Amino acid sequence: MIELKNHTIHPCTGCGGCYESRRCLVDDNFNYIYSEIIESDVIFIISPHYAPIPAKLAASLEKMEQITFLHWVKDNSYQSEVFGKITGVISHGGGGRWALKSYKKMVNDTIANALDTIQMKKAPIELVTD
Repeated sequence: MIELKNHTIHPCTGCGGCYESRRCLVDDNFNYIYSEIIESDVIFIISPHYAPIPAKLAASLEKMEQITFLHWVKDNSYQSEVFGKITGVISHGGGGRWALKSYKKMVNDTIANALDTIQMKKAPIELVTD
């Protein structure tokens, strides 16, 4: 289990340095997390519902998207290092049943869109009400 709160993740600057190495040239914490994701069989992303997703998660997904996009734009058959990796997204927060649709739209769908970009396979979404 990797808790992003225990890591400093720097935002992507769009420098393109990750093209050759497929790793961020300036963020060893991200590189550690990304390597752990690559080595995992299945990933679960658990996110609280706010803003719509935590900044460190957004920064990590942005960097994975950048690495994938830089290669894909030059070769549309490119498969990322996380291609097809099964990933589940779980969001949580207060508010009861009325909040579930909001969580799905604001949290799960936002993360799921990023997972599509980096070519991960999403586990089916099921709303749990109790």
